[in-house]
Amino acid sequence: MHNIFISEVAHEDTCHRRPARFMSSRIRKMLSPRLIRFINPGNLPVYILFFLMTTGSSCRKVIHPRFEADPSPPAVIEATLSDRKDSAAVLISGTLAIYAPNVYAGKDGAAVSITPEGSLPVLLNGFKNGRYGGHITTRTGQYYTLTVQMDGATYTATSPMPAKVIFDSLFITRRTVLGRELRIPTVTFSDPRGTENYYRFILSVDGFESTNIFIETDRLFNGNKMTLELLDLFTDSSSPTFVDQYDQVIVEMQCINKQTYDYLYQLKESALGQGNTVNPGNPQSNLTGGALGYFSVHTSETKKTFAE
Repeated sequence: MHNIFISEVAHEDTCHRRPARFMSSRIRKMLSPRLIRFINPGNLPVYILFFLMTTGSSCRKVIHPRFEADPSPPAVIEATLSDRKDSAAVLISGTLAIYAPNVYAGKDGAAVSITPEGSLPVLLNGFKNGRYGGHITTRTGQYYTLTVQMDGATYTATSPMPAKVIFDSLFITRRTVLGRELRIPTVTFSDPRGTENYYRFILSVDGFESTNIFIETDRLFNGNKMTLELLDLFTDSSSPTFVDQYDQVIVEMQCINKQTYDYLYQLKESALGQGNTVNPGNPQSNLTGGALGYFSVHTSETKKTFAE
């Protein structure tokens, strides 16, 4: 996120005229006797209109602030560790200037490691364009610490591996919503009783991953069998993630911890403009050192189906 400085302010005045309908006695009193004497009665409406256009107006100022980029933009770190093979994945990039093209530019050359609780650090392999990865064996309840050293700064985050909840099934529900016939990916699972659980679902359609954030907490359905529809009302029919007949639908179910859920929830609310503040900011990160992003430790299970 960039600090914003208003270094120069330019403004322009625009005026909105109020048209005249008739000449009242009040207006006649406002006109000087000499002016009335020289007004041609045949052109009286024209003079009245001219008078009101020059006197009955309202103006506004349009301010054009100029923005200056932060001289030391913070790093952006998106790190995940799951219970599957090649489980560790880290993306490192930087923030962009407000008018810069929205193009991902990764940062290479960082030293990235993940340390399981009670074990030695595991150094991740560096790939091109800010991508780092590796394999770490995980265990439920164990804590893992991410460490990133880059450009003379150190960023860390610690997170536990939550218990896994079985992904029961994936199918397509057909429903008419706002006049449109939709095929909605639907998931089912049984939430464990007596514990707080947080879930994330990642939807892909014919190889295109949806940017929509599907998250859920068991606050209202603790201990019950759940059926959730992954519905995105804002997806246009021309979007590659709009589900059409014969499309392959893949859903990854993740059991996440509260820190990750809170981050994604705030990110989703901010993107939809539904926050409770007039000055929206970045989501609360579990990373130390001033970096943006998050470190998510989660379980993972994937199912696929075809839309009929």
